[in-house]
Amino acid sequence: MSQALFTSMTGLNVAQQAINVVANNVANINTTAFKTADARFATMFSNTLTSGNAPTATAGGTNPKQIGLGVKLEAITRNFNQGSFLSTDIGSDSMISGRGYYTVMDASGNVFLTRDGAFTLDANGDMITATGNKVLGAAGIATEEASLVPVHIPQAITPKVSGADLTTKLMGDLNNAKFTAGTVVFGLNDGTHATADDEPIVATIPEDAVSSAKTVSAFCTAVQTAINNAITDYNTSHTPQVTGSVTITAQDDGTIKIEMATGESINFTNLSTSNFTSMCNIDQVKISEPAISKKLSYVVEVDPEASPTNRTSLSSY
Repeated sequence: MSQALFTSMTGLNVAQQAINVVANNVANINTTAFKTADARFATMFSNTLTSGNAPTATAGGTNPKQIGLGVKLEAITRNFNQGSFLSTDIGSDSMISGRGYYTVMDASGNVFLTRDGAFTLDANGDMITATGNKVLGAAGIATEEASLVPVHIPQAITPKVSGADLTTKLMGDLNNAKFTAGTVVFGLNDGTHATADDEPIVATIPEDAVSSAKTVSAFCTAVQTAINNAITDYNTSHTPQVTGSVTITAQDDGTIKIEMATGESINFTNLSTSNFTSMCNIDQVKISEPAISKKLSYVVEVDPEASPTNRTSLSSY
């Protein structure tokens, strides 16, 4: 009778363990990257009362007489089937498609594995887990082997490139010069006519000239044409007339030069946020003294394959 009770008790024990596994699954239903577990059972060794024997020429064989001693918990397995995608609207969150783990490292240098992709950035730009462990990057571009270098997101890439040819730069490549259609207002510097106190000259930069100017050099030509046309239009109805013309060129060193070829000096006035001269920080242009704009900066494009060991090679993720 006591053996029957012990055998039954093994069933109760594994049943309790199975319930515990299910309870743990339920408890972690909202845990990020949690994988459910399944309990698997196996029979225990049997108590052999008599052995069996093989058949003979005159008698048949007999099977052994065995009494099972119960059931045991053989294994608790994880279900690594792909979970559903969940959008968090957080740019640093990620998920693993298929099998695999993220490798993370604690402050002591110990490396751990996790499937939790709820990452953030620390003050240095290193990607970290919720507990502060560093997320490690790959050892190379085309390998899944982890390195001991944290994934680093640069927080302050210097956006200036020296020695670049501004004449071929696209308008969309500029960081600090949002040129748009608008007006350029200016007047003469001698105080006799066409000043800010009298009647300034207004040069209109049409929208189609801006949209068609793909490069900085082409845009400078459009602005130059608009200013010189405005001077011509002004002279048709004003006396004395304005002499001279304006030349605007993009320089290879990243600046823009505005100069008066002949005639009077001019002052730019009534500058607006969409004004070309305001963006270039140009106020006055004199004969033989061209005005040089501030150096424009460009969007920096970094190729990680060209510098796989450079931690600042990542521009976005």
